[in-house]
Amino acid sequence: MLWLLLAVVAHLVFSMMLVGKLHRAFPAWGKGRLVSVAALPMPLLIWGACSLLLLKVLTSTAEECRADACGTSLLAVAYASACGLVLFLLGAACAAFVSRRFAASPAASEPRAEAK
Repeated sequence: MLWLLLAVVAHLVFSMMLVGKLHRAFPAWGKGRLVSVAALPMPLLIWGACSLLLLKVLTSTAEECRADACGTSLLAVAYASACGLVLFLLGAACAAFVSRRFAASPAASEPRAEAK
């Protein structure tokens, strides 16, 4: 259970750091796009793994699905997909919280002028 909590915290910290880097790299992007892109990396990995597992379940034969192994796999796909959605929403909320700081001070994202 601890590794799951650490993964969630790492995703939230990563999305908060990524929104700052994206804000500096793409200043013309809107807040919604910045927040969405910053919150996507971990959920995309989860959804990709779910897609592969779903593809394996859907292409398996009846002999491979004995003792309801395919039903359990489908349940795992549904559960992991829901967890990916929750991670995306949590990451978007944290990234939106951090991006408010950048919206409040546009001078903070500009490079400082050197004193002569």
